[in-house]
Amino acid sequence: MDTTAEKVIQRGDILAALRLPNDVLMREIAEHVQPRKAANILSDQVESSTAEADRLFDTTAMNANQTLGAGMHSNITPMGTIFATITAPNSEDGTDVSHDVKNWFLKATQVFHNELSKSNFHSAADEFYLDHGGFGTAAMICRMGKKNKLVFETLEVGSYSIGEGEDRQVDTLYRYYELTPRQIIQRFGDDVPASVREKASDDQTKDIALKVLHAIEPREDYDPKMIDAKNMPVASVYILCDTKEILKESGFEEIPFAVSRWRLWGQSPYGWSPSYYALPIANQLNFLEQCIDVGVERSAFPAWMIPSTMKKEFDPRPHGQNIFDGTIGGDQAMPRELESRGRIDVAVDREEQKRSIVREAFFEDMFKMLSRIDKQMTAREVHELTVEKTSLFHPFFARLTTEFLGPIIIRAFSELLRAGKFGTPPEGLFTKSGNGWVMEDPEIEFNSRLAMALEMGEVSGILQTIDDLNPMAQIIGPEIYDWLDSDKAAAKIASTRGVSAECMRSAEDIASIREGRAAAAEKAAAAEQAQQLAGAVGSLGGASEVDKLLA
Repeated sequence: MDTTAEKVIQRGDILAALRLPNDVLMREIAEHVQPRKAANILSDQVESSTAEADRLFDTTAMNANQTLGAGMHSNITPMGTIFATITAPNSEDGTDVSHDVKNWFLKATQVFHNELSKSNFHSAADEFYLDHGGFGTAAMICRMGKKNKLVFETLEVGSYSIGEGEDRQVDTLYRYYELTPRQIIQRFGDDVPASVREKASDDQTKDIALKVLHAIEPREDYDPKMIDAKNMPVASVYILCDTKEILKESGFEEIPFAVSRWRLWGQSPYGWSPSYYALPIANQLNFLEQCIDVGVERSAFPAWMIPSTMKKEFDPRPHGQNIFDGTIGGDQAMPRELESRGRIDVAVDREEQKRSIVREAFFEDMFKMLSRIDKQMTAREVHELTVEKTSLFHPFFARLTTEFLGPIIIRAFSELLRAGKFGTPPEGLFTKSGNGWVMEDPEIEFNSRLAMALEMGEVSGILQTIDDLNPMAQIIGPEIYDWLDSDKAAAKIASTRGVSAECMRSAEDIASIREGRAAAAEKAAAAEQAQQLAGAVGSLGGASEVDKLLA
């Protein structure tokens, strides 16, 4: 067996063993939040997910997670909009970015979002958000597919293991999945082990899936001056698990995946999600709903007390006839409903209280509120509506941007750049390093509805301050505003309100406009002064009289 394959398989087994405690809890969560995924977690140790679906009486947690996932998708990465603006990297010396570089990034941002729309990003993101809110950990891989189109894949929960670097960012991913021999050859070409080629050529075995391990991790020993696949900073190895043979060994120039955690869980690399908070209540709700169903069934189809003196079998059907002997025991000989003193209404009220707790854990009310934000609303109205709810979501949005959106956007941007989708970058983007000329990762500004709502507090503060200063300005004068950088304040308000960067003028254009305005004002003042002077001369009797007076 290849030593590289042996090392990869051994580490894969270790990472899978470390993930096991997390899998046990995720399995229980899946039964309440995403039953369709329960079969993928500990599938070799427990029964199929159909049994869990049969035992699920209340779907509050499932519906709340659906709302959370759809809310994050539509408010963070909505389809058909530019939800992230890609800008030039910040310069170390603080110099302004050139006009050519700004224009290149404006066009690159538009091309980037067009390419996302052509890809399967939004369908993969939908699954990612469901896993992120449901299980607390979600992973997505980005690669360039056939015909230079981006391909995104959200990995099935329970199919991968992760490891962190010293900065607690996930930099290692070991993924198990299945491919048929025919698919393996299509993916890796004919240079695969002979055992795979034999199975692919046999009609009896070519469609029988084989287990594959894909390991992605930082490469510890490589030469950065070399440009071959085995000297890239991120290693990629595909192993055929049955025979422990290498299918392909290569690498990436940057980490090709993004793994985001809802909230860190101690020293574990896996995340903690709203489902963990809601799980005890979800279990209670499931029991309550089952009890209520029993109570309703008893009310609709009550039990009967049948006297032993009944003449015939008791007939509970509509219009059923039951004959009893009234001479024996009087009315006591008549069949009677078994009285039930159960209070279904109390159980229903208690159930609704618990449902509100589950919905709150999944931020359901916040996302329903965001869907009501109107573009015509003032900044103050939006701020008052959103500040309380969105401030609680801010830590989770920050983690999403740093662990998911930022890395996956940089990865997709890099793939599109290498594919020539953006054209030739300006020379000003490149800096010289020990390994030659390199281009730094760009900056990313998020423009989605949720990002706008989170920043609206700052905008509201600017506007409120100006309102407060207006009465003072009438007494003291306009110099009261001198401390405020009006250009930066206006740009901040415009960007937060969703105005595209391409609609805003550059600093050079603003300076040119102001110079022209100042020149026009100076010219107008000179003309007015000349006119006043001419009038004064005329009132003194003409230029000759003025000369006499000056003599």
